[in-house]
Amino acid sequence: MSDISVSDGLPTPRRYLAIAVLLMSLVLVVLDGAIANIALPSMAKSLHASAADTVWVVSSYQLAVLIALLPCGVIGEKFGPRRVFLIGIAVFVVASGACALSVNLPMLVASRFLQGLGVGPSWRWPP
Repeated sequence: MSDISVSDGLPTPRRYLAIAVLLMSLVLVVLDGAIANIALPSMAKSLHASAADTVWVVSSYQLAVLIALLPCGVIGEKFGPRRVFLIGIAVFVVASGACALSVNLPMLVASRFLQGLGVGPSWRWPP
């Protein structure tokens, strides 16, 4: 029996902690998407990108999330969903720093893609 199971019909404190962590990660993902969409015009201006080029900033993130969903499920089954989730959050945070330090559009698109790969595991835990 796992640590986050329900015993005697009552949730354990660890279950509440797991739910809180999952909700915080979801807020992180939603906030990131909102920030990227709001900042897109100023990013395009500072990176000298056209409107068509900036579509890749948003699309690369969404594409990476979709690509990562199934493999992260399989990897989570093999190595444990908690470990895969934590690695995904770490990848997301590092990629966020790379996004902040991006000096051109291809670097920003690649960083957003890495963010999406980091988000993929967060949709798979708990199984």
